[in-house]
Amino acid sequence: MISRAAAQRHAAIALAVALASFPTAASAASDYVDDGAHLLSPDTVAHINAIDDTLATRTGKNVIVVTVPGSGSSSRAADVQAAAVAHHMTGALIYVTAGDNGTAIVLSDSVKSLFPTRILSPVTNELANWVKSGKADAGVTQAFDRIADTIAGGASGGHGPAPAQVVASRERWRADSSWIWWIAGFFVAVLIIRMIFTRRTTRVGTQA
Repeated sequence: MISRAAAQRHAAIALAVALASFPTAASAASDYVDDGAHLLSPDTVAHINAIDDTLATRTGKNVIVVTVPGSGSSSRAADVQAAAVAHHMTGALIYVTAGDNGTAIVLSDSVKSLFPTRILSPVTNELANWVKSGKADAGVTQAFDRIADTIAGGASGGHGPAPAQVVASRERWRADSSWIWWIAGFFVAVLIIRMIFTRRTTRVGTQA
């Protein structure tokens, strides 16, 4: 018969194992990139992780990147879906097979409405072209940024301008409208000079 102390020790061990296997926020962050084919530079991996951390905090979504060294098989679709599940994809998955320069992008149901064909097709085609030309790192970075920006902008306009584009637009408007402030300043200066001149004229007339 197992003593109460032994039973408590067994329960504690079982709980520790369960907690270790449960995906936490820390482990999820390391799951954003799985570069099994070693196609991505350390800077690209760091960039993806940083953007994904911010995206997950803001929207609860992520963009997973997976590269594998082999070639796509007849079960490519199943492999891609398995990768999405294994890496806890909540937004999108970019999948690259180095052996045959294959590419795939899959979306979760929660973000599909943000990516009509006219938006997703260019991203998919350009990613494929980059990978086929031997520049997977650049292609993945570009595709990742576009997808992440679209998801980030979804809460405030669907597939409208990404936050970075909005900021750039505001900066351009400020630069283009700077001449308005110069004109306004000129008229204010003229008004102040006229007020000073009018007061002096009034004082002179009074003294006379």
